[in-house]
Amino acid sequence: MAIIERGKPIDLLFTDVVMPGGMTGIELATKVRECRPGLKIVFTSGFAAFDKLRQDTLGVDARWLGKPHGVNELQAALRELLDR
Repeated sequence: MAIIERGKPIDLLFTDVVMPGGMTGIELATKVRECRPGLKIVFTSGFAAFDKLRQDTLGVDARWLGKPHGVNELQAALRELLDR
């Protein structure tokens, strides 16, 4: 959040849904979108329960990438969002 709040330019946020410290990736995305609406976000998690997250939960400029994933899947997800 410090990078976002300082106004540093970024093209995309890549976040795990489950993170240490009490904030989830979804909560992080909600806070980031308050400062930077439309920022593209890739969510990831190894927990099967999150595989069913609906697109309206993730947002329009977001993509879900389940773990484990390879470099090719990551590259495809990033390219898809950055090309929008």
